Amino acid sequence: MRRRVLPKLPRNFTNSLHNHTTTLNTTSPPNWSFLIKTHISQGSPKEALRLYTRFRSKGIYSLVLVPQILKACSSLCFLNYGRSIHGDSIKCGVLSHVFVGTSLINMYAKCREICDARKMFDLMPEKNVITWNAMIGGYLKNGDTKSASVMFDKMSERNSVTWIEMIDGFARCGDTVSARQLFDRVPMELKNLVTWTVMVDGYGSNGEMEAAKEVFELMPERNFFSWTRVCFPQTLPFSQLRSGISLIAKSLIMLSGYEDLNRKIRKLGNQTLLNCCSLFH
Repeated sequence: MRRRVLPKLPRNFTNSLHNHTTTLNTTSPPNWSFLIKTHISQGSPKEALRLYTRFRSKGIYSLVLVPQILKACSSLCFLNYGRSIHGDSIKCGVLSHVFVGTSLINMYAKCREICDARKMFDLMPEKNVITWNAMIGGYLKNGDTKSASVMFDKMSERNSVTWIEMIDGFARCGDTVSARQLFDRVPMELKNLVTWTVMVDGYGSNGEMEAAKEVFELMPERNFFSWTRVCFPQTLPFSQLRSGISLIAKSLIMLSGYEDLNRKIRKLGNQTLLNCCSLFH
């Protein structure tokens, strides 16, 4: 029977494998796995896919690598390569594994193939809360808040990630009213630091700095990310960003005093401190 061949990687893959072959035991899947995962964690998904192609050409298959390779495909939007992994999973009889199906949902959704993601979801014989979160997140990343809400309402079990996906997704679509309604519905046992920060970020990213400040001041705890998200929302024009930082910084001075403010802002790093202080001129 003719062996399925994974598609060739783009011609701009210029990195050579020569440096790896001297230290790599090509008959040992754990070594391949470690190297591939290292490339992905270090932000080199193209090299990870190149290694995986060589790995598979030797007839070796490792189930634990499938989610990692699909993650690399997602980050590069290599849809055809992802489809080949899908076909490979069918051939090897592992498609029924919940984490393989969930990874395929993520891959298709991030490659803007939401219909294929939903087909995969519907065909899965077993689903868990992570699978549902992946499908909901896929809809939201593609701007389909209605379908995400329908799935959310059908869920029998939700975790903190489910709520975070929904709040963040609605906020990114510009619907901070629905995002806040969802935030207010989060059960207390699931409302963690990330949930609060996502709501602050949602307001800040939409230019609603007063609302961001209100939620920020209600937070039971804060970390570096919480402070930076309220001070530096990424999508704001500079004029609104300047106004927002000034508002937060001045409010903190009134609430905490100069000494307490300096102690807190120092945790953000010297550059953040300089940026905040420069706004008072």
